Amino acid sequence: GHEKLDKYLDLLPEKKAFSLTIDLLSQPEDRFFNDPDNPLRRITDTGHLRKDYNVVLIIMEGCDWRYIGAMGGDKSLSPNLDNLIAHGLLMDHCFAVGNRTARGISGTVCGFPDLPGKSVTMRTEFNGNFLTLAQLLKRRGYETMFINGSNGLNDHRQAFLHSNGFSRCVFKKDFTSPTFWSSLSWCDEDIFNQSLREFELVGNRPFFAVILTGSFHRPFRIPAGRVPLGDPQTEEEKQKGCARYADWAIGEFIKKAKETSYFDRTIFVFTADHARSSRGHPISPVSYRIPFIIYAPSILGNKGQRIKTVCSQADIPPTIMSLLGGKYEHCFFGSNILDRPSEKGMALMQNSSEGLAFMDGSQKVIILPYGAEDKTHIYQYVEPDQLISLNLLDPEIIKKREELQEKATALLQSAEIIAQRGTYNLGSKEKRLDNF
Repeated sequence: GHEKLDKYLDLLPEKKAFSLTIDLLSQPEDRFFNDPDNPLRRITDTGHLRKDYNVVLIIMEGCDWRYIGAMGGDKSLSPNLDNLIAHGLLMDHCFAVGNRTARGISGTVCGFPDLPGKSVTMRTEFNGNFLTLAQLLKRRGYETMFINGSNGLNDHRQAFLHSNGFSRCVFKKDFTSPTFWSSLSWCDEDIFNQSLREFELVGNRPFFAVILTGSFHRPFRIPAGRVPLGDPQTEEEKQKGCARYADWAIGEFIKKAKETSYFDRTIFVFTADHARSSRGHPISPVSYRIPFIIYAPSILGNKGQRIKTVCSQADIPPTIMSLLGGKYEHCFFGSNILDRPSEKGMALMQNSSEGLAFMDGSQKVIILPYGAEDKTHIYQYVEPDQLISLNLLDPEIIKKREELQEKATALLQSAEIIAQRGTYNLGSKEKRLDNF
């Protein structure tokens, strides 16, 4: 499953790849260990007191910007998400790292950009030694769980997650009273109701839960009587009915969560695993743009706020950690988006073996088809769906294109080297600067 990167990219000298990557990732609050096995290992001191809030990370199947009114999509499909955005934080320029659910887990849960070929989350050699947000929170005494209504064997999911910090994995067979099977998984309302049951069982410990929804997926089957379906004869109408249902289920979930004793000390994060479809170029940022919403009215206030800085799923774990305060050790390929200067914004996106895209803080983006003879293309992205081709006769643009290609190569190359060494983890105690 592992394809060598040099098949796709002109690689950089290893030292240069790492120093560029560290430049891209480092924030003033980081202390790097200078660990030769994994030069990204560092301690981030958030500068805030540690607070053990519960964290519920909802990864919405296939829910990209087109299904969210507040992001420039179809308003009729997302009243509940739009309401959460109106009272929460929206990272308006967040992009998925890849085009499959397995890759979405690599980005959102592991803070890792993933690699061409088979996703790292599906490779047995990473069982038990791959950094996840769950591991960090488990060290802080959290109960950690992953909840999804499909079969745990899909995509090798249970083996990877259970061995990398998730104490409890709840899959199809573990549901207590499911009501509707939607083809790949129990329906979203079943998944959310099961999640609420799981939260009740935790008692007084703080908990971290990742919920992966399942309804918004072909063949778009949903329980009757929940939402207006329109005329579901066409594929598009069926899809819209399903998007409405997925949004409805989120509304019901939050309504029920608000009645619990733990709601006021819980941070809810909503994102997507990947976009629904890639119209146009296979790796255009237009089809990789996804929500990243933080909703915690009692903790963060309920005035809506938009953050325009370019970011990716890999920034989700460090951003969550920053809200929890204290300091933590990690090697994430991301940083806290809430205090990142916008010029340090970036997102690396890839489509398995077809190619990659890389966007910087100015929303200039290169698209690099793997193995293609023609050179990298460079565009200006204007949300939600414009990609303006830039003039390649302009020396500034030529320079920019080379710079972006170098940064994208550095990130992916560093990810590959660290994965191959088996060191995308916290490493041994002896190497640490301070034990905590």
